[in-house]
Amino acid sequence: MPTFGFNNESLTRGGFDVDVFDLGGGEKIRGIWKAYMADVHGCAFVVDSSDDSRLDECADVFARTLRDPHLSGKPIVVFANKQDAPGAKSAEEVAVALGLTTLRNERHRVVACTALRKEGKEGAAGDAGVDDGMRWMLEKVGEDWDELNLRVTAEAEAARAKEEELKKERIKRGEEARRERLEQERLEQERLEQERLEQERLEQERVEEGKRVEEGERVE
Repeated sequence: MPTFGFNNESLTRGGFDVDVFDLGGGEKIRGIWKAYMADVHGCAFVVDSSDDSRLDECADVFARTLRDPHLSGKPIVVFANKQDAPGAKSAEEVAVALGLTTLRNERHRVVACTALRKEGKEGAAGDAGVDDGMRWMLEKVGEDWDELNLRVTAEAEAARAKEEELKKERIKRGEEARRERLEQERLEQERLEQERLEQERLEQERVEEGKRVEEGERVE
């Protein structure tokens, strides 16, 4: 099933304790992806290989994802999913659609798969393509673990510090906006009060003028 929103799973795989952040691919939720890029050691990008109408969109999103500096040099596995669907593109065709010249290099690998969970006597069994892609990514992470983990730790701390600074700035802007709003409300109340007093003064003058006219008429 497609991911709507966000899921998080922890598992043990190939000697690794793995935290998986499963992020929805809908247009409205893609904005949160960047919040996780600094924290990850690798990335899995899932493509619906049976939906020709969205391959151009996938290529655009994939290209923008690759431009994130926090992903630079990290292993990226592309799952050409739904191979069981009629007319599904092969891994080679998906690679071409995404603008990749090869199925595999030091940084990325495109893997055909059908991500269905099948229940058997021994429990859930994953698709061989999914296993292959995840194993490759974890092996790549393991090969560069010392350097990669130091980088992830530093970049994650820097990203959190930046987010904290942005949070403080948002709070400050919110407080300034609140002060400005309160000042505007105060000035508006003063203006209304001045108008009320002016109306009362004019009304009093009209009343007094009426009295003078009335007294003048009685004298005559």
